Amino acid sequence: MILATLHGDLGVCVDLIKSKHNLSLQTVTCYVVPLNAGATGKTLLSAQPDDIMERILLLMPQKDIPKLREQIKAIRAQGFCYSEGEVDLGVTAVAVPIRLKHGIFVLSISGPTERLKKMGYD
Repeated sequence: MILATLHGDLGVCVDLIKSKHNLSLQTVTCYVVPLNAGATGKTLLSAQPDDIMERILLLMPQKDIPKLREQIKAIRAQGFCYSEGEVDLGVTAVAVPIRLKHGIFVLSISGPTERLKKMGYD
């Protein structure tokens, strides 16, 4: 499980709980979360006010912006994001935004795609 937030224009993992499975992601806190790929980053971007989201979008390759805007619209409508293999091959993630008094955070779970599909996350 990963908890992420914005720090300036970057998505940052602020806390995590590692899996007890032998096969798990090897991550540490304070790593940068890509905002244009994966459930965690795209959910974090979609949860921002429009002015912040637009400012960050302008930092991305122009060719990627239209597709990302459509994905953000869908994430906002459904309230979560599901991604499969967007950041790491063979890894699936589901993320939800959490609005707290001190900021906007995203909570995500991720794991090997095949394991999550067996659990019904597809």
